[in-house]
Amino acid sequence: MSKDTPTVITNSVPYFPVLPLLGAVLTILKVLGKITLAWKWVLAPFWIPALLGLGILGVVILFAIAAAVVAALVD
Repeated sequence: MSKDTPTVITNSVPYFPVLPLLGAVLTILKVLGKITLAWKWVLAPFWIPALLGLGILGVVILFAIAAAVVAALVD
């Protein structure tokens, strides 16, 4: 009896940093005076993902607290 070895499929798509590159390009264009966007929108590729990450982390923490409270009430 021969055992077949499992086939491992890996994702070989390289990481391409779109948002950091966009932020760097917009910052350079703003400093050179080529665009008239407000600084908050020029820097948006940096702060919007950070805010989304913090929001998701906050929701996870709230669920963890709620689960701890429910567990404490059940015991």
